[in-house]
Amino acid sequence: MIWAIGVIIALSSCGNSGESAVKEDSKQSDEPIEKNNGNTAPATYGTAEMKDTTTLGGQLYTYEMVCQADSEQALLKNSFNESYYENKVVLTIWKGGERVGSKTFVKEQFAKHVSGEMRKQVDEALLTGFMYEPTESDARRMCFRTMVGWGGEGPKFKVYISTDASSATIQYVEEDENTYEAPTAE
Repeated sequence: MIWAIGVIIALSSCGNSGESAVKEDSKQSDEPIEKNNGNTAPATYGTAEMKDTTTLGGQLYTYEMVCQADSEQALLKNSFNESYYENKVVLTIWKGGERVGSKTFVKEQFAKHVSGEMRKQVDEALLTGFMYEPTESDARRMCFRTMVGWGGEGPKFKVYISTDASSATIQYVEEDENTYEAPTAE
């Protein structure tokens, strides 16, 4: 589905459910960290940003998602022993033009919702940007989809954030009902 394509775009630019502690908004660097020519510095996918509006319960909300490399986290080593800066996603919400608050998300918050082979996949991948899910949003909370993976593949999650930005819940999606399947040739 379109959200999977959006996650791929965000990445190229940049069985349990439960509540997860979410970092409060922290300082951000406006400059993406670049890989040096000697290939010794960790790589990054740059910064992905998205800002849009929605109406929930008769109120106009604006949400902004910024996915960027975070040099303050431990480095990621993928299965090819390449180093990457982990991403962080900062989600900010406004109600009627007034800033309500923001939450910062990192991969470790998602990793604790999976185990076994899924945990290994999460450990070796990057947190991607968020895509708004209007069908699961209401006056109390907004829903966003994300994944931890490479090139559009990896464990998928739903992030529910209250419309007052006071709380957030992360849920692992075991089966992705919105996976795009290409038509078969007849």
